Amino acid sequence: MLRTHAILISPNFIQHKKRYEEADGKSNKFISSPYLTWEIAEEKAPFEGNDDIMDITEKVRNKKYREPFSENSEMPPKFIQLVEEAVHDDPYERPKITKMFEVLRDCVKDNLNKHSQHSQDLSSSSSKPSTPKFIPKRAFSIDQDSSYSLPTNLPDFESFNYMTLTEAAKQHKLFKGGKPVGDTRTAYKCFEAYANLGEKNRANRNQIIAKYYKAYYISKGLAPTNPPDKDKVVAELFKEVADDEANEFPEAKVRYGDCLYYGKGVGQNFSEALK
Repeated sequence: MLRTHAILISPNFIQHKKRYEEADGKSNKFISSPYLTWEIAEEKAPFEGNDDIMDITEKVRNKKYREPFSENSEMPPKFIQLVEEAVHDDPYERPKITKMFEVLRDCVKDNLNKHSQHSQDLSSSSSKPSTPKFIPKRAFSIDQDSSYSLPTNLPDFESFNYMTLTEAAKQHKLFKGGKPVGDTRTAYKCFEAYANLGEKNRANRNQIIAKYYKAYYISKGLAPTNPPDKDKVVAELFKEVADDEANEFPEAKVRYGDCLYYGKGVGQNFSEALK
């Protein structure tokens, strides 16, 4: 357990806690992902056979050693390069999570195209006439089915310091000595980024969460700046969340009901408001 942990945490954390907090916090969250994939590709754990945690720490921290891919690795060169960049000693040299998604998506596409071409070559090389075989239609492709494809419109995670939606949702509730201490400005950037993803009327769970809190922040004066027609924006967001089948935020119905009752951002309608 300690052996694996030594390679999965950021080298900066091992080397200097203060620098980790100041410079490396944003990238430490992603350094484990490439090495977990390395484990799957190589079918072994990092530093296998070495149980000396001090020796491993010395190699990682001072000698800048990183476990390499084997010479006969079948992993794409662009993926190998991604892993090497992602575990760079300098956190500022590591790729953004958006680039990681792009490289992984390209690797999947290249692999699908490679297998497709290989199948076509085998089919055309056969000299014997034969009865055409039935080829079942694929249920999806990486380009056609959005449920399985990697997203292409990822938010700029760095703009909100890689804050997760779960962390963002807590910020307005953080108080110390009766005073708010949460980073609501960064939280709002997180909500806004996720709320703007995807197509209209096809919001996923993360978007619903983001839209609810975006509306909440605007209505409570927690947003850094108010959008034009803020009451209309708030009403539309609360309505979309209220209409969501998952009903994760039942309070959104009450808040949209208030908009209807007082005619804020939407036409006043007492009968609809009281439903």
